[in-house]
Amino acid sequence: MKKFIATILTIWIPIKKIRREARFKLIVLFNVSCARKKYSIKIKEIRNKLKNKQKISVGFYVVFDAVIQTIPIFEKMLDDDVFEPYILVIPDSYRGEENMFHQMKKTYNSLSSKYKNVLNSYDYDKKCFIDYSSKFDIIFFNNPYDDMTQEIYGIVYNSKNGPLTCFTDYGYDISNMHSQSYRTLRYNILWKNFILEKNEYFNCKKNLVVKDANIVLSGYCKMDKIAQIKENKRERKKIILAPHHSINMPEFSLSNFLRYYDFFLELPKKYPQIDFVFRPHPLLFVTLEKDSLWGKKKVQQYLDEMTSNKNVEYQEGGEYFETFVNSDALIHDCGSFTAEYLFTNHPCCFMLKDDKTTDKNSNDFHKACINNHYKAYNQEQIIDFIENVVIKEKDTMFEKRKKFKEENLLINYPNVSDFIINHIKEAIK
Repeated sequence: MKKFIATILTIWIPIKKIRREARFKLIVLFNVSCARKKYSIKIKEIRNKLKNKQKISVGFYVVFDAVIQTIPIFEKMLDDDVFEPYILVIPDSYRGEENMFHQMKKTYNSLSSKYKNVLNSYDYDKKCFIDYSSKFDIIFFNNPYDDMTQEIYGIVYNSKNGPLTCFTDYGYDISNMHSQSYRTLRYNILWKNFILEKNEYFNCKKNLVVKDANIVLSGYCKMDKIAQIKENKRERKKIILAPHHSINMPEFSLSNFLRYYDFFLELPKKYPQIDFVFRPHPLLFVTLEKDSLWGKKKVQQYLDEMTSNKNVEYQEGGEYFETFVNSDALIHDCGSFTAEYLFTNHPCCFMLKDDKTTDKNSNDFHKACINNHYKAYNQEQIIDFIENVVIKEKDTMFEKRKKFKEENLLINYPNVSDFIINHIKEAIK
């Protein structure tokens, strides 16, 4: 009897899984079909606008001022007669109300001090969020996670409600988990998904439910800005310390901060002749502030001790390319920085737990980027990097890094934003 039940289960469970998969595909195909009908209507509206010499309204939905990969597109559209671009600051609803309002105000103040046409998604008088889906012809999303913000600012909601929805990732795809993300509705329903590099393009093409209908290999528009920054002469060496936030993410754990936080405090004292930029991922201390981890008091004590060093600059967020270009090295365990910093040609050191964890977390592209870093599994190897590669300038990996960058990262660089804008213009003609 037991063998009979086991046999039935081995047949029934796969069938159930296949049925569930088939049902999911039908849901995706139905929603994509509906969205495309909306896109067709919107394209006709846009063409009529252009005939009447009206501008196309474009919304750039932004959560954090440090995570705006589409800023070069926004800046170019400001000077383009075809477009009228706006930045809309939207909420991070995932990490508590206090943090949500703090981040919205911080991001709005930061961006409105630099640019015109910056809008707030929250009406502070009426105490409600504003639905902008009918106000824009095109929307660029700077974050793919619909469950991270209010529904009305998500990819799926807006794709169903009329605007042409565009996305280009806020960082290079470095995780093994992302293959499954391409099977979600949000990636399939987009009007255009501008892909950063070839590995991601073929991975996306392979895993999308609606095969390659909306993907464009464009390159990484965010990196256009780094080409405009000139390196200044420096008398002192400058090293960036950039720890990741994934301290409580067992499914994707890059962060080594809890291993090295005391060591990070020692480095400015050990090397007073070097300037350090302490730039943690924006979510690191938001995570640590939870009472189950450090709590707010310990976080503040740590930051006070770190910034008490005269040779430490603490960066809480915002633009970082100026810092990248005018630094001598990066020590980190972040994701997209692994590729982004290679644009500078400066040496970089990646902090690893062990090779097994790297194999679990990282896709082939990320592993290739890490292989163009000096690797550190312990404090001694970080010190060796500082003393030999940075101070003594024995950068034996320089030519290797440069070649990898030229062969893998410079797609349409430094004119990726022009490529994307021209692609959109052609698509709506």
